[in-house]
Amino acid sequence: MEKDKSEIISSIKFTLKLGIIPIITFALSYLSGYDIGLFGIRPRTVDGLWGILTSPLIHGSLNHLFSNLPPLLFSIFLIHYFYKKYFFRILISNYLLTGIMVWCFARDVSHIGASGVVYALISFIFWTGIFVRNTISIILALLVLVIYNGMFSGILPLPDIIKNNISWESHLLGGLVGILTAAWLKDAIRQNLNSKKKPRSYEVEENQQAYLPPDTFDKTKWERYMDEQKSKFDPFQ
Repeated sequence: MEKDKSEIISSIKFTLKLGIIPIITFALSYLSGYDIGLFGIRPRTVDGLWGILTSPLIHGSLNHLFSNLPPLLFSIFLIHYFYKKYFFRILISNYLLTGIMVWCFARDVSHIGASGVVYALISFIFWTGIFVRNTISIILALLVLVIYNGMFSGILPLPDIIKNNISWESHLLGGLVGILTAAWLKDAIRQNLNSKKKPRSYEVEENQQAYLPPDTFDKTKWERYMDEQKSKFDPFQ
């Protein structure tokens, strides 16, 4: 129990440390007044390649930042705690591949914000449950499905999304990257989760008692009755 508690606290601390990074970058960009669009992903341009690394760390407004931060932190915590052995592989692959996909296929505008990575991580958690089908992975998949089912509308170029300049391509491509990463790591994660199952053990071996007397089939019912009567009247028994 104490070990589980310490691991939870460790994952929370780690998650909060990562969560400080986009907050700091937003504060710096706000105070400097610098054009953050230069740090976004600008598809199919050489200068826009830097955005693969920098775009998830910058946001255009506080509303933009805090709409992405809670699901980002929540998904990072779940992956760090339950899939800790593969955490950095999961995070880095989803982070970079989402950026690369946006650079290759998205509209020719500057794409900023962590929403693509958020969709990738949430998609990874959900599809890992589908692929691995371990009790833990299924519970996590159902959890994110219940909490973030409304996110599915964000992968479509709906009028409101286009009007608000939301990068639906980042959402869609991030979701696809999450599926690919889950399929890539499914065998390793399944093996790791199954190895953590502990067989039931007993500290004290229980005494085994027969359900029926040992001589049940050695004597007839009448013979056992006669033995019982004999023992009642025999003073030496």
